[in-house]
Amino acid sequence: MEQLSAPLLVQELEALLPAGVYAAQARIGSVLPPLHRSEAPAVAEAVPKRQREFAAGRAAAGQALRAAGGTVTAIPMGVDRAPQWPAGFCGSITHDDRWALAVAARTEDWRSLGLDLEDASPLADDLIPLICTEAERARFDIRGASYSAKAIFSAKEAAYKAIYPLTGRMMSFHDIELLALGDGAFEARLAVAHPPFARGLVIEGRQRICAGRLASFVAFGQGS
Repeated sequence: MEQLSAPLLVQELEALLPAGVYAAQARIGSVLPPLHRSEAPAVAEAVPKRQREFAAGRAAAGQALRAAGGTVTAIPMGVDRAPQWPAGFCGSITHDDRWALAVAARTEDWRSLGLDLEDASPLADDLIPLICTEAERARFDIRGASYSAKAIFSAKEAAYKAIYPLTGRMMSFHDIELLALGDGAFEARLAVAHPPFARGLVIEGRQRICAGRLASFVAFGQGS
């Protein structure tokens, strides 16, 4: 069963992706290519678990870049700890406890991408006030440990990953408010301005269960 889950995971994820966005996966802890010399310093002093996650994420990202037509596939970590994608490309990396996933695209097609992967389980009750605004809790009838709250969390993670490369500013979970959720898609808005994006910016994303995991995706096109 586990041997089949990675291809199925990517196959189902690809149903979320628009044209020009490519996905790949790598299993955490599997035998992977060594990190590029520009990537390795990021986790040189990290615990082994983090090193394995990082290596799988970079392996998946390299595969996605090649699929998008890239020849430079090293992705060093910036001073802000964000992935530094090669010139002419954008992407996003995520992982759960077993698999790392990545998406990549040419910037002539897409300005920025955001991908998140979570286990498809309810969000713990004590985390809900940190993730969900009061308006969201009322809108989606969230009263305790909730799958809807986990879906909101994942959607916000994907949105943040797509927004951050364009703003360079950290965000709180309450800076993004979910307006609609379901039927494989979600709609959110910026509750506060994050230049160059104004307060009220509408963010549209996609979301679905992929091989038993919750995946969320956001992309900003060149007209965004």
